[in-house]
Amino acid sequence: MTNLPSTKEIQKLLSSKHPQAVDELMELLEGIAEDERHSAWERYEPMPSQLKFHKSLARVRLYCGGNRAGKTTAGMIEAIWYMMGRHPYRTVLSPNSGWIVALDNEVLADVILPKLFEYLPEDLIKSFNKVKGVLELKNGSLCKFKSCDSGAEKFQSAERRWIWFDEEPPQEVWNECLIRVGARYPLDVWMTMTPLKGMDWSYDEIEQKQKPGEIEVFGASFVDNYHILPSERQRIIEKYEHTDEANARLHGHYFHKSGLIYKGLRPELHLVEPFPIPEHWPFIRIIDPHPRKPSAAIWVAVSPGNHLYVTDELNDPEEILLSEFAQRVKEIDGKRYIVRSLIDPAARQGTAQTGMSTQEYLSQPEIGLHCEFANNNVTFGYDAVRKRLQGPDGPTIHIFNNCWKTWKQLTHLVYEEWRHRGANRDIREVQRKVNDDLADCVRYACSEQFEYSDPRTSAPEYEPRGKYTSY
Repeated sequence: MTNLPSTKEIQKLLSSKHPQAVDELMELLEGIAEDERHSAWERYEPMPSQLKFHKSLARVRLYCGGNRAGKTTAGMIEAIWYMMGRHPYRTVLSPNSGWIVALDNEVLADVILPKLFEYLPEDLIKSFNKVKGVLELKNGSLCKFKSCDSGAEKFQSAERRWIWFDEEPPQEVWNECLIRVGARYPLDVWMTMTPLKGMDWSYDEIEQKQKPGEIEVFGASFVDNYHILPSERQRIIEKYEHTDEANARLHGHYFHKSGLIYKGLRPELHLVEPFPIPEHWPFIRIIDPHPRKPSAAIWVAVSPGNHLYVTDELNDPEEILLSEFAQRVKEIDGKRYIVRSLIDPAARQGTAQTGMSTQEYLSQPEIGLHCEFANNNVTFGYDAVRKRLQGPDGPTIHIFNNCWKTWKQLTHLVYEEWRHRGANRDIREVQRKVNDDLADCVRYACSEQFEYSDPRTSAPEYEPRGKYTSY
């Protein structure tokens, strides 16, 4: 490293009019600049949020940060450490082979490559083929630059030691990359992103499936970046603080791009550990059957205080036949004291396979699922659920934490995102009909406004509703 001249030496060289003195000063300055560039990756000092990310030994890491939170820098330094075989917190042998994946070629050219050459000294590089997007270091490590817009089929290749995703790729690209595991070495994957797509697939498959040592997630707010000037920090806050994307852009938090229907859901308030339900607690069973896709059902216990507990769920992706679904429902019924059985009103529709409605089919003696149609007043149902989520004395609906599909659907349930605004827009808020069968069952249960009745002292009385129901 070039020895820095003292202040007096610089002043002496500057005051001299001799050409040799000027040349010496220029040589010193060029040497300083070269040292700065050569040691940039070695002089990197991570911020606290970056350090947690770097120290993690998980095979899959997600670094979710706001704008200007240092995500790309952390991801790039990680890639350089791997290529150099000089990771300070884990053993990485070199030479090795990895990918840097960006959303498109423009991001690669304008963001990734300039950042790489800012930190990686030229004298460590053996070759760089810009056309093929391949970088080779003198130690033999190879880095291939990939673009998501080339399609998932372009990611079908040989094994890799590491992959860095700059921003969230399409899920099919992510899935294709995860099978690049080698026979001799593990595959380490990290993604640095701002979650501007909302609660997309990465929320479900990474953020919600964290497991120490395997999948770990790290957050970073732009306020963590102490390199940002106060005036610039204030400008960023004023730009985004009143937008839907504020939490994502400022703090790296996931958000719903469309309006969330049940905003009051909180795991610490509404999820509970399963416990044995007393025999005298009545159950409501709600089913949403489908002849051509997996059917759904939940079981809701009613406590003496009229609290609802979602204790069981059924939504098997491998189960298509209605007869199989009915058998599973009866198995879960077991010895539960079921006083009301509801069915989605869409079960009125006939099926080509049976020539009768789904409700009629399930009510046949050999199948034996007798149900009444649920109240499908959607607005009323939403309000009924919300009242139970946020009652004056606390929530009156609780979900066993093993009913994770029901919880996931409730927390993901959003209004349709309208693309065409103006005079032709329907002013009603419409629920997006994707993966919502279990959530609909919860709405049906809350719409009933059922009250507890102790079977040991009284028997509930209900008027029969329909040809096949006994309730």
